[in-house]
Amino acid sequence: MTYTLGQVTHKVASALQILSEGKATDGSVTTIVDTSLRTEADDYWNGGSAWIWYDAGALAADPEYSYSVVSDFDNGTNTVTLRDTLPAAVAAGDKYSICRRIGKDTWIDIITQKVNDALRDIGPIPQVDVTTITVAQNQKEYNLPITAGMRMKRVFNATTVDANDNDWVEIYNWDVEHATPGNQPVLILPQQEVTGYGIKLEYLDYHPALQVSTDVLSDMVPLDLVVFPAALACMYWRKELFDGTDKWDAVIGRTEGKVAELKAALSVEKPRKPGRMMRIGWTEQARPGRSYPGDRNPR
Repeated sequence: MTYTLGQVTHKVASALQILSEGKATDGSVTTIVDTSLRTEADDYWNGGSAWIWYDAGALAADPEYSYSVVSDFDNGTNTVTLRDTLPAAVAAGDKYSICRRIGKDTWIDIITQKVNDALRDIGPIPQVDVTTITVAQNQKEYNLPITAGMRMKRVFNATTVDANDNDWVEIYNWDVEHATPGNQPVLILPQQEVTGYGIKLEYLDYHPALQVSTDVLSDMVPLDLVVFPAALACMYWRKELFDGTDKWDAVIGRTEGKVAELKAALSVEKPRKPGRMMRIGWTEQARPGRSYPGDRNPR
């Protein structure tokens, strides 16, 4: 299943136990109206964060898992006004979550930061590039994406030009020539491949930063390896913000245990670079007039 930043941040906020839940009775692309539950004082939710986490149409359609910072709350109309325009209007029956600001900060900004920190802590993850290189005539050297050079793992050559059936065949004995900082490394193939066919690169690189609600978490990364470490980092931050009070020590302890269990049980599967292929022993071509077991054309 694919998860967006909107989903990930909502799960982190849920783990932090900071959310108040509700069901909209009306709304727009910039408002959530809830005449049933939103009876707090004027400005109570100002600076907080709000997520729409369920589309009443049950079609997972917008604005599901979009979010925004709260710019104003009006008790008289039971209306939460959002700073950012949602991709679709909030409708009656849409379910939402809301939380207050913490100090001078908004939770959505803190959570997003900790989610990206958790992704960095996981380390490089598998990446696939099938668009950068197409084999050219009389060419065995090709510029690579800058981030691919240091962690290149496997190289494949397409044997058809059908985008839906490339029939990839692995290439062995390739090399990477590293460049000066800021310049592209070069992939050196061991032989000329068929002109016009694509090259697939498998390499490791850090997960791109997730910045907006629709940014997608790689399906190579187990969701819980991001959610719970990010939640734990938020808990540490919250405790430090409030002068080290031990109010949250119990939940911090439980979350620390959960994170340790997850890191022991889950990991990101990473491709390994294949060994070089070589022939053992002399060949007919290497020693004319001699033949050895394994020669293709013994005398």
